[in-house]
Amino acid sequence: MLNDFLSEWLSDEINHAHAFQILYHHIYHESQDSISQRLVSRQTNFSMIDEFFSDLPSTCLLLAYDELITTHVYHQSIDFYDKLGSTMFSEFIRRLKYDEAKHYFGIISIVKDQFSGKRALAESLLNKIIQVDDAMDDYYGTFVLDHACPEFPLSKSNIMMLCEKIILRKID
Repeated sequence: MLNDFLSEWLSDEINHAHAFQILYHHIYHESQDSISQRLVSRQTNFSMIDEFFSDLPSTCLLLAYDELITTHVYHQSIDFYDKLGSTMFSEFIRRLKYDEAKHYFGIISIVKDQFSGKRALAESLLNKIIQVDDAMDDYYGTFVLDHACPEFPLSKSNIMMLCEKIILRKID
């Protein structure tokens, strides 16, 4: 079950990265080769999130959190993409939102199994994830917690409410 989820998730994330390259090319008129070179030369840094890869439940909860938050961010971004004046951009953001929601629903069942009867542990871990996410000042090429941007539409309290309402209720 987890392997199937991760395989589909990775494939989608790679497709999303390629689609964003095309989008940036069209919006900013930068060549795709230049964008690709910048991505390849970017330094990755997992040190801030290493602790969440120490066990399966933590990793799954990190992924569920990230997919949930990203789904909501993409939903709130629809108006922006619609205003760009291209049906391609509008369709793009809606497909991304759908994929992120699909990922969330794919991983939350695993989280539910991993944290069955352990709500307090899940809540404590979610608080750590939120703290790390909130403290990140840049994106470090990790495919998760890429929320460090000035236009990020969710406050820490919004995020905590979403986690409480959606993730932790699944565990109860």
